[in-house]
Amino acid sequence: MTAYFSLLILLLNLPDPLVWTRLESGQAFTLNPVKSEWIPLKEREQLPAQSIILTKPGTRLYVYEGTETSEAPANAYFILGDVLPKTTPDLVRTLTHIELSQLPAAPATQEQTPPKPGITYGELKKQAEAPAIPFYLERLTAIDWFAAHGQPGGALLSLKRLVTRYPDLLERADLAERLFTLYDQLGLDGYLYDETSRLMLRQTRGDTDPLLRQWNERARQKLTRSAQPR
Repeated sequence: MTAYFSLLILLLNLPDPLVWTRLESGQAFTLNPVKSEWIPLKEREQLPAQSIILTKPGTRLYVYEGTETSEAPANAYFILGDVLPKTTPDLVRTLTHIELSQLPAAPATQEQTPPKPGITYGELKKQAEAPAIPFYLERLTAIDWFAAHGQPGGALLSLKRLVTRYPDLLERADLAERLFTLYDQLGLDGYLYDETSRLMLRQTRGDTDPLLRQWNERARQKLTRSAQPR
């Protein structure tokens, strides 16, 4: 087994820590991945950090990890752990996990052409329509809420999950720029450079071409400066 696939298995099998939630008011649900059913949250409950959460308007939900207490967005769809504060290593680890979790299955025979890794690579085969994306507005609400409440890490992870699952959304200049801005804000210049470089290889980029070149050059310059001896 190669080192690459060893890393893949390691990252995809990271432990999923449990965190406490407290539902102060309103309604919140967690998705049962086995039955594909939404289960109402209890007043106090311990859940895996990777739980998918859906909150109704006006809901007040709090998440606890150690001494950290974080409020969750209302009328939103998000991963529970994204509510908690993130260090740069936390962000890097989670971003890597998001990308690796979307790797396609290995080809059945050696004669087949191996697919390019990552759902955001290469040319897209079909368009994703925003209305067809489950809880699309609630996903955007979570991103907006995280950004407005001083949690750019949560905003980045929520947006990255969305555009990794539905990569056609990066054809929208507003979402693409928002992703790039969050990378830049959090100092993730390597991710910004890699993401824009991959997108520039697409055969269909539309109106995002100038945007991609601008952010790619910005990331390249910052990486070059950081590599220079001081």
